[in-house]
Parts: sequence; C-alpha cells; structure tokens
Amino acid sequence: MPRPFQTQLRPKVGIQLAPFLGLALLLVIALLLVMSGLTEAGGNAETTTAASLKVAAAADTTAVEVVLDDQDRIRFQNETITHGMLAAKLHFLAGVKPDATVLVRAGRKRSYGELVELVATIRAAGLKNIALETVPEVIPLPDLPPP
Repeated sequence: MPRPFQTQLRPKVGIQLAPFLGLALLLVIALLLVMSGLTEAGGNAETTTAASLKVAAAADTTAVEVVLDDQDRIRFQNETITHGMLAAKLHFLAGVKPDATVLVRAGRKRSYGELVELVATIRAAGLKNIALETVPEVIPLPDLPPP
C-alpha cells in the first residue's frame, strides 16, 4: 500500500523529437548560409565537370568556350587567337550578349596565375557569368590479391 503523498514514478517511453528538429533546423540554416556565401563571394562563378558543361553549352546558345592549352595557346570557340584578340572578342560579346556564359578550361601545365589573369580579362570585358571547366581526376584502383 502506498504511503500518503507518495507518487509512483513511471519512466516515460518514447522518442523526444525536439532535439532532432532543432538539429535539422540548424543544418538547413547552415546550408542556406553557405550557399548564399558562395554565390556572393564568387559572383556567378561555378565549378563543375566538363561533361555537364558541354550539355549546358549545347542547350545554351549564349555559352562560349575559352581554353588555355598546354602549348601556350589561347583558343576562343576552337579558334587559336592572341591575348589582345581575346580581349576584343570578349568586349564584342559583352556588347552583343551581356548575359553570355564563358566556359573556361586550362591545361595542367598552365599556372593558377594565368587562369586568374584570364578570369580578370573576362570580367573586365563586362561578362559576369563564368564557369570553370574541370576534368574529374581518375584514381587507379589498387591491385587486389586473388581470393
């Protein structure tokens, strides 16, 4: 028989959802902050794979490609040109299609400084939509011993 003023304590069974909902809310806020920071910091610059850029370029008639190859050449839409000609073509493009996307690709032997200089040239021409083409690196699998 229970004593007066004594309550029986029973453990609560169930899952507390409040901590999980709080964590989910924090993750969503962090994701939104990171995404907004990326677009503010780099303007409309994007990094993506070459294959997806080719698909986007095929659908987008305002996309042009600029390549810095390993033989110290600059190619604009598969035409080899000089740095001065590139600046003139980019200025013309900015006047005709200011919302054009410029796909930039550089060979492995080109320095980071050369790529930054190219992006500065594109921005100076008045073009703001720049996408850096990347080629995914293939990592060889190690040889496994036979079973």
